[in-house]
This record gives sequence, C-alpha cells and structure tokens, in this order.
Amino acid sequence: MRRLSLAANIFVILLSVAGIAGIFLIRGMNVVRSSTREGVAMDTVIRVTASAVLGRRELDMALDGVFDLMRDLEKKFSMQDPDSALSAVNRSAGASPVEIDGDLRSVLETALRIADLTGGAFDPTIGAVTEIWRDDDGAGRLPGSDDLAAALSLVGYGGLELTEGRAYLERAGARLDLGGIAKGYASQAAARLLRERGIGSALIDLGGNVVALGHRPDGQKWRIGVQDPFKDRGSPLCVLEVSNTSVVTAGVYERRWEMDGRSWTHIYDPSTGMPIEGELLSVTVVSDDPTEGDALSTAFMVLGPARALDLMRILPGVEAVFVSDLAENGREILATSGLRGSIELEDGGYRLSFTDVY
Repeated sequence: MRRLSLAANIFVILLSVAGIAGIFLIRGMNVVRSSTREGVAMDTVIRVTASAVLGRRELDMALDGVFDLMRDLEKKFSMQDPDSALSAVNRSAGASPVEIDGDLRSVLETALRIADLTGGAFDPTIGAVTEIWRDDDGAGRLPGSDDLAAALSLVGYGGLELTEGRAYLERAGARLDLGGIAKGYASQAAARLLRERGIGSALIDLGGNVVALGHRPDGQKWRIGVQDPFKDRGSPLCVLEVSNTSVVTAGVYERRWEMDGRSWTHIYDPSTGMPIEGELLSVTVVSDDPTEGDALSTAFMVLGPARALDLMRILPGVEAVFVSDLAENGREILATSGLRGSIELEDGGYRLSFTDVY
C-alpha cells in the first residue's frame, strides 16, 4: 500500500502560471491574481497554485489556510507520529474504542467502503504489514516468514469498528495505515477550503495526488503529466487535459529498494503481505472524489488491469490509465474510453490504446 511518503507521483505542468507569484490578467476592470506556494507536509512536497479576483492579502491568506490544514491533518492521520489521532487508535487495538473527530471518521468510512468494494485489495488495516516491512527495510533485511505471517494475521478491515464518534480495532496488535488514502482526503479538503475563500481556479498537488479546480486563468484546461517510470522525474509519457476533477497516481517505480538480488516496492498486497509484482508499473485514476481516487489507485495496482476494469463497470464517472511493461508487446498505456480526446501521448516508446468499461 502506498504509505505517507514520497509516493509514486504525477507531476503538474503549469503553463502560464507555474512558479510565478503575482501574475495578473486584466479582464475588464477585474484583476485576476495568481500565486504559487510550496512546502512539505504529510511526508511529501505540496505545491498549490491559485488564481482569483482577490486582493493579494486575501489570496495569501487562503494559501496559508491550505498549509495550516495540511499540518492539522498530518497530526491526525500520521502512523509515525505517536501523538497523532491515528496512533491513539492503534495503541488501543484490542483494548478499547477511541474517540475520533470528523476528519478521521470520514476518511475511515471511505476506506472501509473502498475496502469492501475491492474485496480487500485496499485495506486500511494493513499497518502491521507495512510496519514490519518498514522496520526490516531500514535494518537492511527481509521480514522473516513467521514475523510476516503474524503481521498478516492482524490484517482485515472487518476488524475495524466505527461507532458514533469512536473507532476500534478488535485485534490487539492491529494497525491502521492511511498512506493510501490520506493525501487524497487532504487534497479534497484543500479544494473545499479554496472554494470557500472565493477561489475557483487552482491546482493542488500532493505528491501524486492532484486536484484541478476550475480552469487555468486563461480559460484552458489544466495539463497534468503522467510520469514515465523509466525516466527522471518531470518526464511525461502522456498528458491529461482536465478541469474540476482529481488525478491520482500510484506506481511501483518510486521508493524501490534492492535486497537479495531483487527489487522491492512499497505497495503491498493485503492478501499476502508481500510487495506486489508484475508488469503493471502505474495506475492513474481520474475521478470527482480525490479520497476515493487515492484508495482506488492503490487497489488497482494490487488487482491488475483486468480485475480493475471489471470493477470499474460499477464505478460510473471513474476513468483510469494503466501503464505496463509487457514482455511480449513492449510498453503500453491502456486508458479507459472516457479519456479519449483528453489524453495526449508524449513518449513514442509507448503504445496507447483505449478500452470501454461502461
């Protein structure tokens, strides 16, 4: 499962406004100001560009609000912070329910819904597995089979109970890990905050979780590049033109590590406790719900293209891009047909094809 780390990433191509604070366009008597802010929170680099008919102070205050929000959510969702609300639930596993606030409850509700929808391919209770891999990776060794089996026995979203205002892990030693959904929730909350502040044009990028709010200041759609797994960061294999939607990517090409002559990824199969393997390199999910899209991108990596596409038949409004390195057919981009006309191939080394799901 994708953890709260610099995860598999899509990067953002900001054409006329990227990285330039204080650009303004004159439309009649209205001044459209743009500002970009960068920072680090939730274990990733965050970049927000916003444009609106607002004063400079109002625009800056809105961006300040986004980063204050990110830090607040990090304190709630972090698995590594012993003082986080999530850690409190983990410490009380098998003992007693813990009171939680609306943010944690909301993200856990969505996590359970996606876990049930995907048959556990996404599972927020995978924390015992990710914890043992993290510890052994840091120590330069692979988890022992007995230790991994013990951790795997604690995984199962059916053991997470949500009652009014409380969360409870039924099995002692069970652990929640929201690394595959927390940034999606945070980006959704950031978009909501910006809308409330009167900002209708913004691009919010949380290390692979992007929300495109409205259109660019020039009225064109936002252009979002999907990272080529075989090239340096910032090299797109394709570009998506989107507005008022989220674009979330999960992939195996970030944070890989070598051990025993093999390369291991940070995305784990909840049914085996092992890092996923196969020809699928990344999945990009395009949807109106960034929280859902974040969890689905991880689940689709575990399921693989065929099973993911079957599942998408009951997910209207969700589109996806699957990037694979096929032994016989070479490198392939398979996109759902709803993206036809919105996706542009940038790298001639890939073959682009479309498939119908609805």
